Amino acid sequence: MKRLSASACRAFRYAPALATGFLASSLSLWAQNAAIVGTIKDASGGTLPGATVAARHVETNLVQSAVANDQGDYRIPLSRVGRYEVRAEMPRFKTTVQPEVTVQIGQTVRVDLVLEVGEIAESVTVEARPPLVRTETSSLGEVMDNRKILELPLNGREFLQLATLTPGVSSRNASAGSPSKGGTLEVNGGRSGHNQFRLDGVDNTDNHYNELAAVPPIDSIQEFQLVRNLYSAEYGRAGGGVIDVKLRSGTNQFHGGIYEFHRNSA
Repeated sequence: MKRLSASACRAFRYAPALATGFLASSLSLWAQNAAIVGTIKDASGGTLPGATVAARHVETNLVQSAVANDQGDYRIPLSRVGRYEVRAEMPRFKTTVQPEVTVQIGQTVRVDLVLEVGEIAESVTVEARPPLVRTETSSLGEVMDNRKILELPLNGREFLQLATLTPGVSSRNASAGSPSKGGTLEVNGGRSGHNQFRLDGVDNTDNHYNELAAVPPIDSIQEFQLVRNLYSAEYGRAGGGVIDVKLRSGTNQFHGGIYEFHRNSA
């Protein structure tokens, strides 16, 4: 019986870790639970099965598309949050464009479009924006965007202090001078140990202390959502709240930032 070489043994040893890394990367693309849905109709109100709908992420030009079903409905799961341009087209109809659609973490945005008879090379731009009220999911939650995270005052640069701005959320006092890592948040009267933390769609909960396992710097966070009631099927394990953090990603434009954090003893 042949013995495996030392290099082969090392390869087998690291294979599970590599497989886990690839799986986590693929899950993080689609686990932010954001989507664009809607119905495609003609000017008379009839549905248009087979219409092609494309959503273009403005910052990266990434395009994701879907085809309307027999009822004229479509759904596009999104791999990124942010600003989108939604375009619907079909032979013998003018192309309709919704130029400004903002999608936040965990949000399903409804964009219904009407196609007018004409050449596909012609286009109609829709000026009205989709409603901000969430009507497609039963979950109750609040989103803290990058501007709030960076500009609102934080003691010790702990972004989870902003979670207490959400109705029904409170925080017990942590030990002086030590970060709480979310271990003091109580959602809707639940115990602090009943929360779940997610980072880019992957579980980020310390199983021993039930707090943040990895704490991202506030400058790396694009936004985070605290889901506090009526969780959708994709959320599980938590009896308190679900804190879902989305990290900032690259765009087609060069950008960067610089900051200084100083705190004296006064």
